[in-house]
Amino acid sequence: MEFDPEAAYDYGCDTDWLRETFNNRTPIKHHHNLSISGGSAKTNYRMSFNYNSSESLVKGKTNEGYGARVNIRHKAFKNKLSIIGNMYTRVSKSNPINYRNMEKAMRMNPTAPLFDPDNPNEFFEPGGDEYNPVAIFRQTKAQDKTIRLGGDVTFSLELFPGLKANMLYAMRPRYSSTKEYDAIDSYHSQKELWSGRAYQRSSNSFDQLLDLSLSYVYEGGKNVLDIVGGYSFDDSKSENMSAENYGFLSDGFEWNNLSQGSWLADGKANMDSNKSMNRLIALFGRVNYSYDDTYLMSLSFRNEGSTKFGKNNKWGFFPAFSFGWRLSNEKFFRSIDWLNDLKLRVGYGVTGNQGFGSYKSQTTIAAVKKGWFYDAEKDSWIMTYGPGRNANPNLKWEKKHEWNLGLDFSLLNNRLSGNIDVYKRITKDLLYDNAAPTPPMLYPTIFSNIGEMTNKGLEIGLHGTPIKLRDFQWDTSLTYSIFSNKLNSLFNELTSMSYLDLESLSGVGYAFRLEEGRGVSQFYGYKFAGFTDEGRWLLLNKEGEKVEREDLVESDKVYLGNGLPKMSLGINNSFRYKDWSLSFFLRGDFLFKILNDKEMQYANRMAYPYNVLKSTTKKHKQLNDAKVYSDYYLENGNYMKLDNITLAYDFRPRTEYIKKIRFYATGENVFCITNYSGIDPELPGDPLTWGLDKKRFYPSTRNFTFGVDITF
Repeated sequence: MEFDPEAAYDYGCDTDWLRETFNNRTPIKHHHNLSISGGSAKTNYRMSFNYNSSESLVKGKTNEGYGARVNIRHKAFKNKLSIIGNMYTRVSKSNPINYRNMEKAMRMNPTAPLFDPDNPNEFFEPGGDEYNPVAIFRQTKAQDKTIRLGGDVTFSLELFPGLKANMLYAMRPRYSSTKEYDAIDSYHSQKELWSGRAYQRSSNSFDQLLDLSLSYVYEGGKNVLDIVGGYSFDDSKSENMSAENYGFLSDGFEWNNLSQGSWLADGKANMDSNKSMNRLIALFGRVNYSYDDTYLMSLSFRNEGSTKFGKNNKWGFFPAFSFGWRLSNEKFFRSIDWLNDLKLRVGYGVTGNQGFGSYKSQTTIAAVKKGWFYDAEKDSWIMTYGPGRNANPNLKWEKKHEWNLGLDFSLLNNRLSGNIDVYKRITKDLLYDNAAPTPPMLYPTIFSNIGEMTNKGLEIGLHGTPIKLRDFQWDTSLTYSIFSNKLNSLFNELTSMSYLDLESLSGVGYAFRLEEGRGVSQFYGYKFAGFTDEGRWLLLNKEGEKVEREDLVESDKVYLGNGLPKMSLGINNSFRYKDWSLSFFLRGDFLFKILNDKEMQYANRMAYPYNVLKSTTKKHKQLNDAKVYSDYYLENGNYMKLDNITLAYDFRPRTEYIKKIRFYATGENVFCITNYSGIDPELPGDPLTWGLDKKRFYPSTRNFTFGVDITF
């Protein structure tokens, strides 16, 4: 079927909305660092200062940061007392990018004008729920600022030979603010009758860590014993406050005078604040033993208690052990001249996960929606309060149990070395915000432990020096891994489920299904079977018959592929010739699929009058039907990237004031070899929903750096 231009709304203009949104020149970044070090036999120090500034790809967006770090080491009492102190500060400023607005710029009708033809001083607005993305960029402002402070001090005192008392104290204050303003004539302000919107939010956090421990080291003959035991206290607090007002007479104040908005007097302004804390306490111990550097053993434990978990399960016990056997030290291996080192090791360990917010296990008090109570005597409405979430007193630690079998080796006078590891990880009591029955629960979700998952894999690392001459050396390394996983169970005492549907797509259902007995990040949808002569979808039902979309039911959906890479490869090479050096790093992921949601949303002529991708009239020229999620939009995600390449030259001037000057040029994300048609096959995401290239748009960047390092 031929493309019909009459199907689109033609305003008669030719506007490149992305060009109007992006900088017309290559953005420039600056990085500056200065380090100073010195000291004496007892005390030494190092100070560093840095500044960076970068332009964004988007017009008017910048990032700036500066900071300093100080490190001091001191020994006293005949070197029996060691003190190490670190302090740092970092200030970051940025103009955040509205990624939804980037999506609007990509799909905006290219025949629409930038400015209103009837009023050239005003931006053109298409009407309805659509808006001019360039106008939003220019009529709204946003600013983020973060100040990080931190410091730690470590004391180590030798009480007796081999016995030390250690103390570490660290603190991490952090302040951040967000400021936003929508001008009076902006789209949202006009549509919502805001007459300007101003917003400010500030956040403060303060983390403290205290570690107290005793350590003992004994060396006698062929025996080496290292024992550590201690106590750890970690305390975190945070506070947030925000205010928002509307109805301004002028844009002049922006966010600097929120009280001037008329909505405050009308009782319609917004204000919010909250405070949270959590605490983690641990008792820990470790014993390392070595005999003749041949038989190596390590035993350790952590007994940790966290305020985040339910009152019945706040504590978790996490043991670990490992055993190593250096075979190359045995008599039957010593005669092998080309073998420098060969060590076999096995280990088992349990670790815990508490990576979620505070109070998830408790009932919090919150304002009840639609819970206003009318007091007739006072003729006023009174807010009512009630439980804010379902409590879970049985919420407990998510635990990862891992077995590892490994082999380390070094050959040919250490010119070739490497490691081989086989592992199996079983994660139990997975933490998830899952569905809950109502009643008896008050809310339809509850944060709980829901199941078990197994991960298995093989990792290989090799490092070699193929060429080593006086003036030339070549070093190379390779990392290779394969990976698989399976969800063993997906239920608990509160709810029983065999599957979960994840990641809702715009208008076409969910992208993934998480089901017992299968891996994570599994695409689940309809199977593509072709098009009718009219360009309508043909899909397979569960009997394997080609039918149109109206004849399909939910049970016709099938598993379509996996979005999590099963294999990874990394190759690093470095070459040195006299004062020249060249290094580059190649990296890739393989054996996975990508769901190209951009193609699904923007490569369909049914999207008119919005802009569409060029592939609409090429790759998808047969399609003349509303969007449907099927494996038609799944592509192989295999890729190999030149992640980094650096060329450098070291110059040593004949002066006592400058030791070395290093000139270098670096390229990052230089090229990508892939058959994937999207912007970048390397995607961010959650391991449960990996492989979805979402419709939100922001380009992948290629960076080139030219720099000079001077050592005095």
